[in-house]
Amino acid sequence: MKLFFAALLLASNSWAFTQEDINANIALMNQQTQTIAGRLNDDGDDCDDMFEPLPGKTGPIEFHTAVAAIENQAANLQRFLSSECMNLLTQNLATLPASANARTVMQRLIDISRPIFEDDLSAQRACVAAPVDFPELKELMRSVSSATECGSLNVGKAKRVNGKAPFGNRTIDYLLARDKPNNYRAVLNVDFKQNGSTVTSAQMLARAKGCLAAAGGSMKGPGGKSLQIELLSPAEMAASGIPEGNRPKAQTVNISPGAIGSNAGNYQENIACPTLVHEVMHLMGLCDEYSGDRDGFACRARGPLDSVMESAETAFARSVPRRVTCECEDKDLCRALKASPANREFIRQPRFEQITNIRFRNLYCKKRDLDSDYVEAWLKNETYKDQTYAEKGENTNGGVIFREINLNNNGQVEGFVYTCKCATGNIAECQRASARLIQGPHESVGHDCPPHTKRTEVTWGATSGSGSATENTVTFDVPAVPGASLLQPAHFNRILDGTCPTKSTRYNTCASFAYETDPSVCAYAPDYCQSASWLQEGTP
Repeated sequence: MKLFFAALLLASNSWAFTQEDINANIALMNQQTQTIAGRLNDDGDDCDDMFEPLPGKTGPIEFHTAVAAIENQAANLQRFLSSECMNLLTQNLATLPASANARTVMQRLIDISRPIFEDDLSAQRACVAAPVDFPELKELMRSVSSATECGSLNVGKAKRVNGKAPFGNRTIDYLLARDKPNNYRAVLNVDFKQNGSTVTSAQMLARAKGCLAAAGGSMKGPGGKSLQIELLSPAEMAASGIPEGNRPKAQTVNISPGAIGSNAGNYQENIACPTLVHEVMHLMGLCDEYSGDRDGFACRARGPLDSVMESAETAFARSVPRRVTCECEDKDLCRALKASPANREFIRQPRFEQITNIRFRNLYCKKRDLDSDYVEAWLKNETYKDQTYAEKGENTNGGVIFREINLNNNGQVEGFVYTCKCATGNIAECQRASARLIQGPHESVGHDCPPHTKRTEVTWGATSGSGSATENTVTFDVPAVPGASLLQPAHFNRILDGTCPTKSTRYNTCASFAYETDPSVCAYAPDYCQSASWLQEGTP
């Protein structure tokens, strides 16, 4: 077994078989590989700099000598391992070509190290009667992997992110490119397959590309960074010009009939953009954040409502611009909206029932019609400045009086006043909600269509224009909430950090509990998994 491990060592001047000499060779190999990794991470592409001599056992040795030593290791593996173990540990390893470059060398080291030196040593133990542990060599292989996986990506460069996701048995595999200092791009290889659906593979691929393009401007990270995600079919990937070693493997996603729900490997044929983007995020290592109670997942860390992994619809409504078409309950309303662009802007002002929750309204508030004199005075003013108005109310104990004027189902002006008193129940909760209404601004996120209409169509992505109306429908362009992002800071950093074991540690830790079914295990989850801080990892 010692002969086998000695055969893995890089560019030593002679093979030694004592534990002390093996450790010395390991230290030398560590120094050499770290030197190679450092040169790979430099901005320069000068060959002379890349091929400077490397540290040797008795002094500097030529770079090509080190490369040649690695090239010979496939033969050494075949010499010292049985055919069974060779098949188990090196199934993807072929004899290195004579022209192998440093990047190929590093990848081969990682390919060899992963099956041998994972925390679970079952592969090694299957090959020897008496298990032997070489912690120094194990640590070396981890450091080689970290040098490649954890090094910063230079502008204009790309690398393949391939390895185990922080949860379950899922693997992640995508190309990460840094096109500009703050602009990143991830490329996935997805093979859509019809599974009894009427939607073809080509149609689903086109839909997925459209959804990701629409969301592209909304994937923002800390420090002004941004992310674009692209999907390629296996045929497109093969013709993409991406070097073969950087090409992600194809991940199969089935397209199923409408009665079947969606997950990362199975899309319902009518899947909408918010859900589709949520499922794509699973392929990049992000876990679910909505309640796991229904599915028996007891320890899941929750995200805020505007997280795409908690509530995709809410996250899209805040972060992604769109054009919506709304059908009027009564044609008179649509006629009024068609007659005047000002009416279309008027009806879109937030209503009290759109900016408050039903609990607050039912427990603390009463509604009545606004006095007709007030409505007439407002109409004569010919301004929409005070269309909605919130103020502190007398004898409300920190409550609020909220007035609004808008169009009714027939297109006529109507007004209401809501008096909310914080006298009973959760007084502090009532007072906080009232203060938010008085302070503003009032956002009706999730209410793209005004009262007395219902949404019939949505096109995600930036649009231009002021909308339009027909006898039956009205169309609005809905902007994103300024500054909103589909991704929480920890999401963004997790995608950039990939499989690096020393980065995104909080996110990876909390994500590892996301699909745990044993409630007794929840006690081992850190406290920060139950707070909002776990998704703020990586912020200043």
